[in-house]
Formats: sequence, structure tokens, C-alpha cells
Amino acid sequence: MKKGFTLIELLVTITIIITLAAISLPRVNNYGDRVNFSNKSKEIETLLNNASIFARNPEIGTDYYQTESAGGDLVIKRYSGGAGVEVGRVQPFGNQIISAAGNLKCLPPGRECYKEGDAAPLSSRSVSPGGVLFATLSDSNFAPARTANFYVYSNPFQIRVEATAP
Repeated sequence: MKKGFTLIELLVTITIIITLAAISLPRVNNYGDRVNFSNKSKEIETLLNNASIFARNPEIGTDYYQTESAGGDLVIKRYSGGAGVEVGRVQPFGNQIISAAGNLKCLPPGRECYKEGDAAPLSSRSVSPGGVLFATLSDSNFAPARTANFYVYSNPFQIRVEATAP
């Protein structure tokens, strides 16, 4: 009697392994997409918070700090005498799109933050529960697409993220 596996046994085993891999692979890919989306969401939240932190502890000679949309990236710049110097940037990953709903302007030292074009600072506005929308992150890797809206409300600067997940 020979010891070993027959061809049928090997084919059945390989078929079972391939089936299990095919079932689990989409879940693994979806997990990676969710992690990328979550990480990018945290990066944007941190960048917006940094605008206020920088304004509270400004470098000498700084006129103001501002968030801007630049080539699909969200950027924070320090302005001194008219020239802007980049101090932070968030770049989209894969199919992600970052769109800024406006520029955030924070005046040092420790003064108010404004949405550019608004005369009143955020702290004096009667801000709705949703706050003032500053940025949106969307990712088409999900069906339906996943989005996160970044709202700013009152001073001291606070960020609230509202995500719609599939």
C-alpha cells in the first residue's frame, strides 16, 4: 500500500483553500480602505486643530495662520509680512478627495479664528449644532462613497467630524 495523497484529495483541498481566500480577500481589502480613510480623517482633524494651536503660540512676526486648499491637498500656512510659509499639509490617498469649504484664518496671539470672508469670529457667531463646514473628505473606494465633514465651532477652537459610512 502506497502512502500519500491522491490527485482528487489534492484538488479538493486546493479548491477549499481558494474558496476561503476568495471569501476573505474582499474583507481584507475593505479593512485597508477603512483604515486609510480613518487615518486621513485624523490627519485633517489634526491639521485644523494645529491652525488654532499655532495661532495661540505664534512664531515671532506672524500675522496670521490660514488653511488653504492647494492642488487637492489641505495646507496650513503661516503668514508674515504677506508671504505664506507652509507649516502642515494633508494629501489625499488613492481615490480620496479633500475639498475645503473655505479658508480658516487664525490671528495670533491667542485671538480669534475666522472663516475667511466672514467679519465675525467663530466664537461670536450663533453657530448651528453642525458648526461651520471647513473641509470634506470623500473616498470612492466604498459603495456608497464614504464621506467625513469637518465642522468648526466656537473658540477655543474645536473640531467635530461627522462621517457617513457605508
